Amino acid sequence: MAHTYRPFGARIAVAIVALVLVAAVVVLWVALPGEVQDQFSWIQRVTLLLVFAVMLAALWGLFRTSVRTDDTGLQITNVFKVRAYSWPQVITISLRRGDPWAVLDLADGTSVVAMAIQASDGAKAAGAVRDISRQIDEHSRTERDD
Repeated sequence: MAHTYRPFGARIAVAIVALVLVAAVVVLWVALPGEVQDQFSWIQRVTLLLVFAVMLAALWGLFRTSVRTDDTGLQITNVFKVRAYSWPQVITISLRRGDPWAVLDLADGTSVVAMAIQASDGAKAAGAVRDISRQIDEHSRTERDD
């Protein structure tokens, strides 16, 4: 059964920041007198729009973080990087005190953070770690375990 985990507090904060940013840019541009707006060259206008777009893209990347689990494994989306792991590749997941995000330890000796499971979400994050840990255990069972 597939399940997707997303941060709660961070998504709300990012959505609010994005809305405030868009509103501020629109209000400030409209509030400028026409003669001041006319002083901006097309290169300056494009530059301002590109800076605005980069800020919104960064916020979108933070908003879209997720961990998706299914019968084949899990997929981690951290900002703009998506990684997929089969269950045998994942050894454990942890969210230690002081860590901002959950960390997955992998069979190849490396680890990867799961930004979607954030310590700031408290009990929700702890529940997600327990769920994923249970799934790791279920999918790593062998005949010797029974």
